[in-house]
Amino acid sequence: MKLRYFLALFLLSFQFVFSQSAAITIDGNFDDWHEGLTTYTDTYENISGIDLLEIQVTNDDEFLFIRIKANQEFDITDDDTILQELGLFIDADNDANTGFDIQQDYGSELGLLFTRLYAHYNVTPYSQVSMSDLKVRIAPTVTSDEFEIAIGRHVLPDGINPLFSSATIKILVKNDDNFDRIPNIGDVFTYTFDETPVQAYTPIDINKGTAEHIRIVAYNTLLNGLLDTDRLDDFERIIKSLNPDIIGFVESYNTSEAYVKGLFDTWLPLGTVDGWYVEQHGGEVTVSRWEITQQWSHLTRQFPVLIDLPDETYHTDLLFTNAHLSCCGADTSRQDQVDQYAAFILDAKTSGGLVDLPENTPFVYGGDLNLVGLSQQLETLRTGDIQDTVTYGQGGFLDWDDTEVKEENCLQADVRMNYTWRSDSQVFPPGKLDFILFSDFTLEAEKSFVLQTELMSTGRLTNYNLQQNDTGTASDHFPVVTDFSIKTARVSPIVYLQGAGINPYEGEEHLMRDDLRRNNLLPTTSPYQDALTCEATVFDTTLSQEHNDIVDWVYLELRDPVNTAQIKYGRSALLQRDGDIVDLDGVTTAVKLNVPPADYYVAVRHRNHLGVMTVGEIELSDAIVSINFALDSNLISYGSNPQTQFGHTSGYFGMWAGNVSANDVIQYTGTSPDAPAILSEVLNDPANFLNFPTFTISEYNVHDVNLDGNVQYAGTTPDTTFILQNVLAHPGNFLNFSTYQIQEQLPEHE
Repeated sequence: MKLRYFLALFLLSFQFVFSQSAAITIDGNFDDWHEGLTTYTDTYENISGIDLLEIQVTNDDEFLFIRIKANQEFDITDDDTILQELGLFIDADNDANTGFDIQQDYGSELGLLFTRLYAHYNVTPYSQVSMSDLKVRIAPTVTSDEFEIAIGRHVLPDGINPLFSSATIKILVKNDDNFDRIPNIGDVFTYTFDETPVQAYTPIDINKGTAEHIRIVAYNTLLNGLLDTDRLDDFERIIKSLNPDIIGFVESYNTSEAYVKGLFDTWLPLGTVDGWYVEQHGGEVTVSRWEITQQWSHLTRQFPVLIDLPDETYHTDLLFTNAHLSCCGADTSRQDQVDQYAAFILDAKTSGGLVDLPENTPFVYGGDLNLVGLSQQLETLRTGDIQDTVTYGQGGFLDWDDTEVKEENCLQADVRMNYTWRSDSQVFPPGKLDFILFSDFTLEAEKSFVLQTELMSTGRLTNYNLQQNDTGTASDHFPVVTDFSIKTARVSPIVYLQGAGINPYEGEEHLMRDDLRRNNLLPTTSPYQDALTCEATVFDTTLSQEHNDIVDWVYLELRDPVNTAQIKYGRSALLQRDGDIVDLDGVTTAVKLNVPPADYYVAVRHRNHLGVMTVGEIELSDAIVSINFALDSNLISYGSNPQTQFGHTSGYFGMWAGNVSANDVIQYTGTSPDAPAILSEVLNDPANFLNFPTFTISEYNVHDVNLDGNVQYAGTTPDTTFILQNVLAHPGNFLNFSTYQIQEQLPEHE
């Protein structure tokens, strides 16, 4: 009986728990802490202030990992926001008779005091050691109700004695502000290291996956580092290895735009007339390989610029904001600054105000945000939750789809952690100070990482032409890198233009004529409002590709699935002889559209034909979605008689030809006729000295209805014939009036 009582008491007093090694990433995300790991849950306590609820422990070969969970948010290294004096105490030799008598059955060799930013090392002789002596890593750096901590397993805190001299240790967390502790007096939490190997971390390849990805880098240069000749070689190697498209430097107050441009034009010459583009606002310097067309300088310590991405690849601009928020304990200032930014983006999303961006313009926010206090600042950046609503208005979700923007979790390229700042000579442990947030409605983060050369293997350093101490010498911040792709819907429409006809002859069945291309009349710049351009080789008349030869430019529209009068997006594309609408290279049938995948009505317009639209919304995605308008018109296309049939038995439909007045009707004579416009064009041509109606204009011209490269009112190949025949033959013209109007079936756009 006495023995059973003793064993029960023993089990209550000492918790022996089976350990389990795990691959923990110190990044402020806790999904990798699962229920199977060693856990101590505290009993319920009615306590004021921070109540410690739970601790978990695991390890890998390099680190001891500890997770602490409490009942409310606090700052683990600061007591300015919520009072606390949290300490972590480890009996590192599992001997209560050595170390400091911190609690019954605990002899603490290590007493880590988070708010004091140092530790007691209770061996003989005693010493006070720093966070860096212990390889301490903590996440997150902002207030939270849980934290994860890494402590180096193989460190020598005093330079002599190993920290962990036993495979089994005891762990205690206590808060001297309210005397809460876990475990409570009388209990012991014991952990035994598990030497089972965990899956090795796969280093991140720092090269871009594809040239089309947009590489954005946020980099604090530490006190005008680009001007320091002792550090410039390190910066050069880093920048060359990263090869950014856009980079935001901060702490670069005294560098000039011309100076930074000179560095980049030398380090990474673009081979263009203008070279790199550089804009500066205070200490924020933004460098881009593409032209910066707009900038806004009214935000405090934040510098938004609009970058003109190449149309042929991206079909959109990009808004990049380079930020360096106020440092250290300036929570109030930082909150004001992020409130400003949230108001700026909300303004950009709506008409009027200081800035208007085209809908679905991708945007990225990055830089040294100094987030070491309240988590509300990060919350505002993610959700648009403005705190000073009197000054900056009501907040709201910032992304285009009225959801949160995404904070990218950029991990170190060579270790499972996400800290971006490290200075072993200072008292603070490494932490995440530099961030990249973005519109994940419009952008996909394809790759991201933090570059710290000090952690890279010799082979990796050689591979990327880097040196071991490059990042540590250059700055106390590491470059933070994210490669983006622009989310796009893709569509592969097929249409025929009535004016170009379809050939009935063997070998060229159902191919339109390409007279404009053959006669070198097609312009390399689109005739539509976006004025996209293509290479002249796309129209090469010496290389007949038959069905892939280009007939003309067309214009694609995506319309709102609820309000079809609202055009969500439009862009120019090219039309092949076989009806395929292709991208600007003349061959790619999956045309990229700068809108996120969603449901849209798809419409096609041509400069002198009536437009056509799908009968219903189409689910577009990054996969190829084919829409064949050339099939049964009334089943595929919106409206009544939206297209005309070629012949009576061909089964193919084409867009109505003859809309030379660029309105939404075709009419031969009457209130808005098209035929007189052709006559006027012919008679008013300067070369038609005798004002003959049979005169021919040979050029790329909207009045060229039959797309043969000539404009003629009367004569051998007049363009008016199409208009009269269409009007008289339209199924709705029961009385064969020449004044009948063929109405375009697209809803009139707003």
